[in-house]
Amino acid sequence: MSQDPYELLGVKRDATQKDIQSAFRKLAKKLHPDLNPGDKKAEEQFKQISTAYEILSDEEKRARFDRGEIDITGAERAQRNYYRDYASKSGPGDPYHNSAGFADFSDADDIFASFFSRRADGGQTRGRGRDRQFSMEVDFIEAVNGTRTEVKMPNGPALDVQIPPGTRDGQTLRLRGKGEPGIGGGPVGDALIEIRVRPHRFFTRDGDDIRLELPISLSEAVLGGKVRVPTPSGPVNLTLPPHSNTGKVLRLKSKGVPKRGGGHGDVYISLKIVLPDAPDERLTDLMKEWATANSYDPRKKHGGLIMDDLEFRLYLKIDIVQLDLWIEQGWLIPETSGGQRQFRDADVARARLILDLMGNMGVNEAGVDIVMELVDELHGLRGTMGRLMTAIGKQERDVQRRLFESLEEIDRF
Repeated sequence: MSQDPYELLGVKRDATQKDIQSAFRKLAKKLHPDLNPGDKKAEEQFKQISTAYEILSDEEKRARFDRGEIDITGAERAQRNYYRDYASKSGPGDPYHNSAGFADFSDADDIFASFFSRRADGGQTRGRGRDRQFSMEVDFIEAVNGTRTEVKMPNGPALDVQIPPGTRDGQTLRLRGKGEPGIGGGPVGDALIEIRVRPHRFFTRDGDDIRLELPISLSEAVLGGKVRVPTPSGPVNLTLPPHSNTGKVLRLKSKGVPKRGGGHGDVYISLKIVLPDAPDERLTDLMKEWATANSYDPRKKHGGLIMDDLEFRLYLKIDIVQLDLWIEQGWLIPETSGGQRQFRDADVARARLILDLMGNMGVNEAGVDIVMELVDELHGLRGTMGRLMTAIGKQERDVQRRLFESLEEIDRF
């Protein structure tokens, strides 16, 4: 991610607020997640331009960024002291002003002037105190919701630290005037506290959004219903739609991380079906009964197993001569991709039938040819029967509807 909000929005550093707003709106219309469903790159770019706009649309934050006090996320930057910081004024009272001695160093812009500059009224060096740097750990929930805590100072009193809502891991907080004393009566430095956020046992942070994996039972997945879902601000009820598969993602709007400009991110829940730890005989019997009455294969919608030419031959333990013969006879019709033959589950089943016919039953090529034709006709007949049953079912519903209409008509008399 670029660290320059001007670059992210494509505007000049002297751009007006109108220019910044126009640039953001133009990019937002192009990159908004609702207009690019499933596009992770567009989603990430939208987050970046939103962060950039949050800085540049606020005049105070923009000025602080331009001065190098904060980064693109709004986090404090450690301040560096340069000799020019001490030479920003001219005239009496300026640390570089001296009626004698080493005043010529400052005129030459020599960095060593910061070491030799003396006040005319006593030769005392004056400068800002050094910043003191610390780090502290906070819990994930405290970082998201904000909290007040203390940090122990080495050889000094404890500091009261306000952790603002939405604090990120690695963000630096600045406590003004809590650093080293100034030199010669100069201003006191600051305390810079780097925040380390402890990982949560099931929440993960994605920008201003929260993601978690929610275990659900088999009955909840099939039947749907209400479930309790944890969020950083407390548990809420979520309605599971019936037939919810593992991997299905649901969203709780505005239940995520507080945003700097107002509002909250979202919570994204990824479902995971979990079976009981202990075997359940009733569930086992129910699944056996269901499996007997249904031939559902979740892999079919992905085309089933796909093997190339070599994998197919090794799997079935046949040679290239046999495979070419079966294809030449029309017993197998593999797909092709990039000039390479590809075989699926249906091809494996047909090949096993051919091996049984020729190997175990001793059927010759002519017999195999007849059987494979019958198999193809059977598949065609099965499809025809399916369409016929659908038509019959529709016809039955039409008959029932007309019968009910007739009975209603008779009741009127």
